[in-house]
Amino acid sequence: MERHLPWIQKQVRLRLGSKLRAKGETCDYVQDAVVQFLHYGPRIMISSDRQFRALLARIVENALCDKHDWFTARRRDMTYEKLTDPVRA
Repeated sequence: MERHLPWIQKQVRLRLGSKLRAKGETCDYVQDAVVQFLHYGPRIMISSDRQFRALLARIVENALCDKHDWFTARRRDMTYEKLTDPVRA
């Protein structure tokens, strides 16, 4: 993992959109992706660096999508609460 860390950082920087960039640091998203890989990583033997990096790229993409969805859902919920809160109405 240590050998591929610079590559993971580059992938996160390339895929990080402006909304996520505004919400956190690249290193935080890298850490999320690495934790997901270590926790949910494959239980199979990976035969090459190319195959390993393809898997890492997919996990990075999923981690960023998950984080984007989390921020979007939270914002949507807060907007909904403001509209339906009888104290604010």
